[in-house]
Amino acid sequence: MMPIQYTRDGKQVVFTNANQRVDDWVAGSAARCGALAAFRGFADEHPGTVLFEPDRIIAGQAAIASLSISQARAMSLPDRPPYVLATDTSGVIGSRNFKLTTRWLAGNFPIATQRDGAFLQTGDGTFLIPEPLFSALELADSFESGDHDLPGHWAALSEFRSLLGSVAAGETEQMEMSAFLEGLRIYTGTALSLALRTDGEDVTFDPVLFHPDKVREAREEKRPLTEQDGLLQGPQLHSFQNHARTGFRAFDDAKKSYLLDHNTYLIIDDDLETVLQIVREKQQAEAPERKAFATNPRAGIAERIQKEKEIGEEESEALAEVLLVETPEYADRAIGIGLWKKPEFAFFTPQPEVWLPETFSLNLGGVWVRLDRNTVAELRGKVDDAIEAGHTLVEYGGQQIPVTDEVRQKLAEVIGVEQPQDRPETGSGRKKQETQDSIVVQVHENFVEENWPPEIPTREIRTPTDQAPRVRTQLLSHQKEALQWQIEAWRSGLPGILNADDQGLGKTLQTLAFLAWLQADMDQTRLSRRKPFLIVAPRGLLRTWESEVSHHLTGIGLGARVRVYGPDLKARRIPHVAGLDTDDGRPRLDFKDIQSAIRKGNGHKFWLLTTYETLSNYQHSFRQISFSVIVFDEIQKIKNAQTRIALAARSVKGDFRIGLTGTPIENQVADLWAIMDAVAPRSLGTLKDFAERYRQITPHGMEELHARLFRDRRNGNRSYPPVAQRNLKENEITGLPRKDYRLYPSTMPDIQATVYEKAREHLAAGEQGAALKMLHHLRSVSLHPHPPETAEMDMEDYFTCSARFAGMHDILIRIQELGERVLIFTEHRQMQQFLAQWLRSEFQLGKVPIVNGATSISKRQSYVLGFQEHLKNDCGFRVMILSPRVAGVGLTLTAATHVIHLSRWWNSAVEEQCNDRIYRIGQKKDVTVHLPLAVHPIHRERSFDCVLNKLMKRKSSLAHAALWPPSNKDYDISELMAGLSGGESTDPSEIDNLDWARFEDWVMTRARDSGDWEVARTPASGDGGADAVLRHRRRRHDAALVQVKHTENRQRILDRSAIFEIMHARGRYDVSNPQLAVVTNAQGFTLAAQHLAREKSVALVDRDRLGLWPAHVLA
Repeated sequence: MMPIQYTRDGKQVVFTNANQRVDDWVAGSAARCGALAAFRGFADEHPGTVLFEPDRIIAGQAAIASLSISQARAMSLPDRPPYVLATDTSGVIGSRNFKLTTRWLAGNFPIATQRDGAFLQTGDGTFLIPEPLFSALELADSFESGDHDLPGHWAALSEFRSLLGSVAAGETEQMEMSAFLEGLRIYTGTALSLALRTDGEDVTFDPVLFHPDKVREAREEKRPLTEQDGLLQGPQLHSFQNHARTGFRAFDDAKKSYLLDHNTYLIIDDDLETVLQIVREKQQAEAPERKAFATNPRAGIAERIQKEKEIGEEESEALAEVLLVETPEYADRAIGIGLWKKPEFAFFTPQPEVWLPETFSLNLGGVWVRLDRNTVAELRGKVDDAIEAGHTLVEYGGQQIPVTDEVRQKLAEVIGVEQPQDRPETGSGRKKQETQDSIVVQVHENFVEENWPPEIPTREIRTPTDQAPRVRTQLLSHQKEALQWQIEAWRSGLPGILNADDQGLGKTLQTLAFLAWLQADMDQTRLSRRKPFLIVAPRGLLRTWESEVSHHLTGIGLGARVRVYGPDLKARRIPHVAGLDTDDGRPRLDFKDIQSAIRKGNGHKFWLLTTYETLSNYQHSFRQISFSVIVFDEIQKIKNAQTRIALAARSVKGDFRIGLTGTPIENQVADLWAIMDAVAPRSLGTLKDFAERYRQITPHGMEELHARLFRDRRNGNRSYPPVAQRNLKENEITGLPRKDYRLYPSTMPDIQATVYEKAREHLAAGEQGAALKMLHHLRSVSLHPHPPETAEMDMEDYFTCSARFAGMHDILIRIQELGERVLIFTEHRQMQQFLAQWLRSEFQLGKVPIVNGATSISKRQSYVLGFQEHLKNDCGFRVMILSPRVAGVGLTLTAATHVIHLSRWWNSAVEEQCNDRIYRIGQKKDVTVHLPLAVHPIHRERSFDCVLNKLMKRKSSLAHAALWPPSNKDYDISELMAGLSGGESTDPSEIDNLDWARFEDWVMTRARDSGDWEVARTPASGDGGADAVLRHRRRRHDAALVQVKHTENRQRILDRSAIFEIMHARGRYDVSNPQLAVVTNAQGFTLAAQHLAREKSVALVDRDRLGLWPAHVLA
């Protein structure tokens, strides 16, 4: 392997390697692969800093400094300095003599050095300065105190201290901070939320700040930021918000910096300072103004930003959305400020979307309290006693906690104690609150009582139901049936329906066919029935709706398109009326043209598009129009009935509503009630009855719920079609090819098994608060024992350290031989880059796109279009790498025919959404989902991968048989923990005493008892090489052929003959693309047999792996 050469050219470094192509530099080295991957990743995050040419790399100094030790060595770069970087400050902050100082020490003595970018020249030679020391030196050397004011000094000091504090724990010997810097703590805030408190009708609030990294992480993970993610906690938060001399309230105006404690400071970002100024002004305002701001602060913030920065309305609203975070805590409190009180249910507590750890923190009246499952009940008891005694505070853990009903209720929700709530009566019928200070539209709810049973009048129709007017696209059989179902639901008078078809089955086309049919029918009905359509969807999907209308419908499609979102809102605004409808209940949007068209009988020639957020903000304006049909795409957006968006969806007026979602239950069963109450109220009764009925998740309950939605109904003498439909791809839907699943259980190599065992021991030790963390660690180790940034071994050795990597390599080789395309799903960022570089080098691929949370929408679209070009110009084997949580929805990648789940997500629905990127309408070829598993040699079926695989199979089966929440915290964690620790693995010695007939019975019984397979034995003689034919009970096309080999000699090693036999059986039985398996009680198989089995996709189950049969052998 030729060493890489580099030359320093000013601020850049040029790497070459004897005129070799860059991707050939890997040359079997995992460290080189990691270095090239790191360079590509750095270039993605910092465009222009690293240039890749065919035979050389030109990298900036920062990119070089970002390499790990092993990566730098692989690029022939110098080692790190054997010195200590001493850091300090001099002068007075804010004065011209203020400096950030650095010097290199050998022992305790300064040494003479000269720095050239990331290279340090000394008498001992040249060394490479690593991050974050490089950035700290760059900052210190470039800082000129005279160029900055006091806030600028604080910003520089904050960044300097942050860089020094980010030195990795194992590398702190390279850096020494002065006592001042060591004790200095500087926090930087770039976004905020409001912590609200109410006292009767009065409202007060304080800012809660967030660090940019937390904001970015939450955005990429698509999770809400909570107050527990706040930049400041405990005493520091209290000091910032309330300190009499130095706190936020101590000054009339917002400041750039605040003293929190001795040597502890808070620095405010420039844009955030503007927002804090508004917050401070509103804190000092009169009660009505405070209340109005607290209810909807974003409008006031956007207006101020627009004025001060002199930017457009949309740009200012976008910036306000970044700067102001609506935490769940804020939403819970803010909703209750207006006339509409947020519903609180003693009978229903929403499940969090992540597991609750053994210890957690709660914000109780502005005080963060550390609790666990036992102490929370103890504190609840103290609060109850204090309320009875009339006390206003209770001491717990050295903290004074307010004694209020809110605190009592929050503790009750955590431990599941019912706390009754009084609810106001609202009268009958749905109507707008007719008071001048109305904030939201008031609607009658079906939470506790059925306050709004909608009328179900039959509707007269004049257009033949077997026609789809103006639909250009040929409907598939299931889409024709869906059109008939929608027409019948309309005719019978149902208020709405839910289309919950599997992802990729054309729900949009089905809906457009119905809308086109209804539009034609309205041409023949009386004028008052001719009303427009409203499409409500996430913003990213609205342009998709426009393109789908153009693609599927002839002529002018659905008529005049009206965009009511984004920059198009400006044209609809009523002049001289700023803000949002929810500020004071007044409509802000002008729909006179639509209303005029309705009066003239032309309303049905218009279709409006808007977002959920716009509908919520301008709900009074939208309520001025009565729509014929309202379509809620991705209706899971309103899965929480207690939110303002859900209220807005229920309040808009429409004759008929259509909800679209591929995941009717995304997290918990109550999601479904909220969705159905928006489209077909009363179809699932009241939320109270629903919650009590389905509180415990059982197969019987979920089957009953399934029947309530998907079967015909009767009411007296009238019958109605189902209020929902759910077609699944495996239900023999015409027009779709096969989808096959394949498992690849591989035994962990010794090094992986050793690291896994250590992690498992930590989990078994049960350290307080560590269980979930250790589960994630087990999951990471099961992928690979060494992260790519630390790899120094040969690439072949790196791959053989991981059972999953070895399995993935074999899978990729076969896909390459087929000349087909594959998606690889894994969420680890460094691993994504590492794999992409390895694939470029190993398979000579020009480009391997990566789609993750950092990929911009435009780049994502470019990658998809480029990948889909293979449908027109097939260039053979190609790979795309994706994060499951980011790329699991919204992408069509039917140019691929394979999916590899290198790391699996906990949620079976998320995994199926990933598969649906390639398995959807438009796919012309059979597709295969590949699932490599890492199996510990001792724990076998109790290995993490196997336990997770069993859990995923069970949840997927339940979700298809009925309706089952794909993620249930208590169920998931208990199943995983029980699977990892409960009982022993299958003992092969218990099977050793079975003769051939009983051993064969054992194999068949295990398959039958798994619940997945129907088992049919083959003839006793002339079986053609198979002893059983297995057919999947749910996936009707899936089958497996099994050869059972029994031997009296337990030490026997079977040769290739068993593989040849089962391969021969494939042509004997009437099954398409079956899974093949050989199950034996022998010690193992020859290397030649193992090689042939991998090549021909035959699963081998020897004596030590019998415990894996069939759950972790057959998919």
